[in-house]
Amino acid sequence: MEHLAHLIPERIRSPLSLNALKEDVGVAFETIRDWLMVLGQFFYLFRVAPFSGRLARTLRKESKLYLFNWVEIENEGFRFENLVALHLLKATRIWKATGEAHLDLNYIRDKRRKRWILSSPKRADPSASLSARFRS
Repeated sequence: MEHLAHLIPERIRSPLSLNALKEDVGVAFETIRDWLMVLGQFFYLFRVAPFSGRLARTLRKESKLYLFNWVEIENEGFRFENLVALHLLKATRIWKATGEAHLDLNYIRDKRRKRWILSSPKRADPSASLSARFRS
């Protein structure tokens, strides 16, 4: 599991591929799936699923992994993306807890750019779309 935890920070921007992680770590598919679940329960990482509603020109992908401790990520652009995802996750959780809004955090990638979507589970279209850019 420690080897898996060391591989995750360099794969922050990539869609999650359990098969690739399985090959890199050298364990069974079910083991990788269970270890990711345990790391999520220990608040080491969280998943952001792709938006599954109706939008034109979307490219469906796998979920993406982000870290709660974003300072572990060396690449500044990846770290910034993780930081934005973490703050959006915190916002959606606070809004749900206070009853202000019941939104889910998803991401979408179309042919032009990648962005985060705040969506209501009861609606097919997104409630808000956000995009962030890092420039050094």
